[in-house]
Amino acid sequence: QEHQKIRRLVVLDIGGGTTDASLLSFEALGEKHAYGVLATSGDNQLGGSDFDKALADLVLSKAGVDPEKVDLRRLMLECESKKRALSNADRIVVELPSLQDTDDLDPVEITRSMFEESSKPLHDSIRRILEDLVDQRQDAKNPDVILLIGGACAMPSVRDICKSIFGEASIRTNEPERSIARGAGRIASD
Repeated sequence: QEHQKIRRLVVLDIGGGTTDASLLSFEALGEKHAYGVLATSGDNQLGGSDFDKALADLVLSKAGVDPEKVDLRRLMLECESKKRALSNADRIVVELPSLQDTDDLDPVEITRSMFEESSKPLHDSIRRILEDLVDQRQDAKNPDVILLIGGACAMPSVRDICKSIFGEASIRTNEPERSIARGAGRIASD
């Protein structure tokens, strides 16, 4: 039976409310696969919804309107959608949903750089999580692959953080918001 080289993977999963990072070993043994968890780190108070809130706060700040006039629930939904759009665009326009039909609230233009600057503390937390992996295991510094999971991983800034820590490792993000379901399906079929 032919063995493939043991590979090291860093998995970064930014879920809706949590962020987890793991260093895994992976070995293909013919049709079977062997996985090992070598190190883990995370923050159960940091997730994609924190980035949505950071964008909503930025929009409200730039709009200069009384937050009491804004439908904050609808604004958060709008910001989740616009956060995704900023992954592929340099700027977005956010409509401010009013609580009263009579209020006329002007839309706000936000650039990717404005959003990245306003969410810098969140990015710094992600950096600390990944650096914690490296502190636990020096071989975490040179993984073969970095697998990004969760919709927030589509943000270019997350990719930039990974490149700054792990160098030239291959970064994979094929539909990050569906990766958990695919992985669970693959494990269930083994």
